[in-house]
Amino acid sequence: MMKEDPIYFWDPSVSWAIDHGSINIKEVDFKGFPVILFKKFYDAAKSGVAEKKFEDDSQLSVSDRRLIQLLFRRLIAENVLRKGLADVESVFKGQQRFINSDYEPDYFLKPENTAKFHDKQLNRFTVNADNSENIMLNSDDNLFKELSKRKSVRHFEMYKKVSFNDFSSLLGALSTKRDSESIKYYYPSAGGLYPNNFYIYVKPERIEKIPGGLYKLNPILRQLELVNKNANITKNSEYFTNMNIFSESAFSIYITFDGKVNMPKYEGFGYAFGLIETGIALELLTNMATHLHLGTCIIGEMDFKKIERFFNLSENEIYMQSMELGLIGGE
Repeated sequence: MMKEDPIYFWDPSVSWAIDHGSINIKEVDFKGFPVILFKKFYDAAKSGVAEKKFEDDSQLSVSDRRLIQLLFRRLIAENVLRKGLADVESVFKGQQRFINSDYEPDYFLKPENTAKFHDKQLNRFTVNADNSENIMLNSDDNLFKELSKRKSVRHFEMYKKVSFNDFSSLLGALSTKRDSESIKYYYPSAGGLYPNNFYIYVKPERIEKIPGGLYKLNPILRQLELVNKNANITKNSEYFTNMNIFSESAFSIYITFDGKVNMPKYEGFGYAFGLIETGIALELLTNMATHLHLGTCIIGEMDFKKIERFFNLSENEIYMQSMELGLIGGE
């Protein structure tokens, strides 16, 4: 059976413009590229196009075919043309233009600025605190004693192993219920489809009975399936402020979203549900870890592209978020 040529789509988050007869894509000028030829290419790419479409187009001259071929390959390299789902950063990076920010790009590099911003945002609810029509709710702190123990941990105990029982219990929260005739989980998912996958990178000699390596959770069988025993994930995949957290943790959990699981039913909203359910799973893991006296730190950003080769992701499976875990160390 002959393999079909991949179909590429123009990433809808990527804008372009024509300025003084020059085409600008992602702030890169494609000076000299014929505007009419580009518009023909763009109209095709919006609906999906294979590279060979233009190679076989008899209405184009040989030189025009060559120009489109060069443009095609350049735009693939720049992630303007995609054959799979865009990653989270690409989907949302253009949204900040709608927020009128007074902060300089390097403002948040200073800890004191970050603390000031944090305090301002957390106190934004005090603005209407004295409104006479406000209704005060009852508060029973005893109900929240367990939840109040939750906190982010940035230092982990490196010389004691996480017990196999605690590790199993933690991942059991993401697995199916054993006493159910149908497949049921401990957390909700739109349509009961559960499009998120969970990969666990275990550091050598940090968890009882678990050799170092990269694993994938099979939630139905409640088992870890080895993905790559030679995966060498290092702190270099993390941004500077998180490098020490990664170095000290016993294991990392990477959450991905597999679009083919729920997008046939929910279309684009399936992507949004994948993001929401990532947050639900992180909350569940955090609370379960607290109960087991394990520390957690959810990582906001990392350079997943540096380690993606170890994961063997499917075509429309994309990274969502990660967290670091281990025994709680000294602050």
